[in-house]
Amino acid sequence: MRFETPFVAIHLKKGAITVRKEKVLEIESIVENMINFQRMADEYNETMKNNIDYFSVLAYQFLENSMKSISKEDYLCLVKDFVIELNKLNEKADCSLIETDEREQIYSFIENISEKLGYVFDYDITEEVREW
Repeated sequence: MRFETPFVAIHLKKGAITVRKEKVLEIESIVENMINFQRMADEYNETMKNNIDYFSVLAYQFLENSMKSISKEDYLCLVKDFVIELNKLNEKADCSLIETDEREQIYSFIENISEKLGYVFDYDITEEVREW
């Protein structure tokens, strides 16, 4: 396991699975969209910046923990915990942090990790607990 900085490179392994820089770029893309949306809405301030930074921390923690998951059920628990934390964060941001584009990007991020781990789901694994 190797981290240079949360925004530069991440190298995690689970068996033969390696999460490469693409995953980092996925997180960065979500963060960039959040920042751009908040700026367009004239809502980008220190509090919102802190909320976005915390989203990034949560996303990297989720990525790291996912690589350590030992089963599909374990992974689903991680997804649930991640989504609940995002619910709390979005609530703290007056439900304006995670908009439609970000919601789709976050789900895609989770789905891509699922696929890398070999877990296939024929339903939205976030829907049960997602409030955004």
